Amino acid sequence: MKAQTWSTDAVIAVVIFMLASLSFFYITGKSTETKKLDALAAEAARIPDLFSQSSNNTLGFIENNRINKEKLDNLTAIDYQQIKSQLGLINDFCIHFEDENGNVIFINLTNNITGIGNCRI
Repeated sequence: MKAQTWSTDAVIAVVIFMLASLSFFYITGKSTETKKLDALAAEAARIPDLFSQSSNNTLGFIENNRINKEKLDNLTAIDYQQIKSQLGLINDFCIHFEDENGNVIFINLTNNITGIGNCRI
């Protein structure tokens, strides 16, 4: 039996093929990730307008750059999936408020609610 040997040309060809394959998957993966981030940023930018009273009578709690406390309290009673569906959002969200020191402010102190949206966020 004769031993099979790899020629230098074959080894170089395999290495070049592997590098080309890895480069292709790295580049396509990055572009897909960038597109997802762009879509997420665009959806996030829409959220303040979606909760504006002028844009959404049902879920809007912002009137003239002020929060309508009664409408905000009503919003806390609505199921998260229903809010997400009515707003036409795909990704999860959570809206919370902070004071000037970065402390989270209770939206509804009676029910200990600090945010509207997905509680895991």
